Amino acid sequence: MRVQWLLDRRTTGEDWSSRNASSEWQDDAIRAATRNFTRAIEHSGLQHRFVSTEEVKRGDLRGGRYRILMLPHTIALSATEAKEIRAFVEQGGTVLAEGEPGVFDEHGRRMAKPSLSEVLPTLAANATTGFAFGKGRAIYSAFPDDRGRDSERPIMEILETAGVRPRFPLFQTDGGSTRDVETHIFDNGGVTVRASVLPRMVAGS
Repeated sequence: MRVQWLLDRRTTGEDWSSRNASSEWQDDAIRAATRNFTRAIEHSGLQHRFVSTEEVKRGDLRGGRYRILMLPHTIALSATEAKEIRAFVEQGGTVLAEGEPGVFDEHGRRMAKPSLSEVLPTLAANATTGFAFGKGRAIYSAFPDDRGRDSERPIMEILETAGVRPRFPLFQTDGGSTRDVETHIFDNGGVTVRASVLPRMVAGS
């Protein structure tokens, strides 16, 4: 996020000295991409989990707990993070990226070549492009409309292909899967509470 801030300030010129907290709360590429990813996951009846840099560095991605790693405009990566992500994909995981990841290192220095170029060799604009790497795959996904259903559909299809499905799916009367639904699950011992929120209606069990 710091690197993106510097890139944005190069574009806007000398305005950085007059920026305040309200200015910094405005959208940028990283916030928009993260919002797109989380909305698509939530609207497919799933719950996401953020993974910290420390967790990636200590090898949590390779523990078999995760199937998909999403990189929303992740332009800066350390060498250790890039190594762990490559291992994750090579062992069968799926990486979904918006924008080319690892263009800079963790100190904001531009790389001679992106640190994940072996996994994601090229960037195709406004399309979903997949690359095989080891037993896994890496995918670029662009979002032409960051608030429309069309922007969520590619991620939903990728989730389904990777076998990531809701614990409590909802279906339409014709048997088709329901899109644009948020599901909240609370586990307390032997009791599970689920609330699913759809446009103009609420369903719970």
